[in-house]
Amino acid sequence: GFTGICATGGTITESGRFKIHTFTGTGTFTVNSLAADPADNEVDYLVVGGGGGSVHGGGGAGGFRASDGTHSGCYCAGPSPLTSGVAGITVSAQGYPIPIGAGGVFQASSGGTPGSTSVFDSISSNGGGGGGGRHGNGKPGGSGGGAGDFGGSSGGTGNSPSRTPPQGNPGGTGPGGSSEPGGGGGGATAAGGNHNAGSSGGLGANNSITGSAILYSQGGNGDCGSATIPTAANRGTGGATTSPSTGSAGVVIIRYRFK
Repeated sequence: GFTGICATGGTITESGRFKIHTFTGTGTFTVNSLAADPADNEVDYLVVGGGGGSVHGGGGAGGFRASDGTHSGCYCAGPSPLTSGVAGITVSAQGYPIPIGAGGVFQASSGGTPGSTSVFDSISSNGGGGGGGRHGNGKPGGSGGGAGDFGGSSGGTGNSPSRTPPQGNPGGTGPGGSSEPGGGGGGATAAGGNHNAGSSGGLGANNSITGSAILYSQGGNGDCGSATIPTAANRGTGGATTSPSTGSAGVVIIRYRFK
């Protein structure tokens, strides 16, 4: 006797009683009909911005915003304070445009470019900041880009967990004087490594909205960073300097009970 939401848009999968709509490119989440019980019209979500591009500093991760996962099956949504007590979105019968943030790119002259913003309804996740070039500072973003090498450059600021709403962390600092390496890009749960701490990208956040735990919003390595960087598409990962690279595009995922 249960009547749930009926909706279209994105790639649709199922996990038990729940439907999951995954948007890896721009589209529309269209709610054609609502649930019989208004309480079942609250959907869970994950919104990740595009990762920043790298040069000498690692690219910052795309901003990470997610509901707490209690509205559609109590899955693991991510660590505190990113998701603690974050309500889902109550939808109505209409179309919701879903822009997906592209990753930033390598640009030698002025540092990596920032990623772009991903959006679902009122939830916006900023693109990650671009990594700094030679003598350049990291750029701000959902998570900040890592500092470039030489000259005491600084990491870009992130929309850190101490801000409202939280999205990410700052990039790591560069060296003083004329030496390498640059800093790591910030991630969803940690700042990027400073030049004297390995220059690894800041750690991302695991989220199981699809039914499997996946790491999103990992910062990119700066010069000489040693962390393993996920390379899968649509994770909001910052570009890594081991090969001057483009950040990973973002993603929007929506989940609700349908039966």
